[in-house]
Amino acid sequence: MPDLVTATLPDRTLAHIVQTDRIIPVEQTIEILLALLQSRLDTCEIHGQITPDRVVIVAEHPVRVQILPADDLRADPEFSAPEVLNGKISDRF
Repeated sequence: MPDLVTATLPDRTLAHIVQTDRIIPVEQTIEILLALLQSRLDTCEIHGQITPDRVVIVAEHPVRVQILPADDLRADPEFSAPEVLNGKISDRF
């Protein structure tokens, strides 16, 4: 499983949100992830899969990030629809 990169929020981290099974809106998750990656990288390819029962967001080169609901943490994190969310961070901001 890829390493989970955490972003510090006012009183918690993304890892904590996942571990406590707190589901946040997909738009907010993507916004937080993009802000985190932008703070660390100049450009990064982002791929994702959004289905009714899980959200997977993977950032490639040089970091790999995933966000999954807590009940899905043991599942295979591979994604099959990179076209769902694919772009350069520099194009998003």
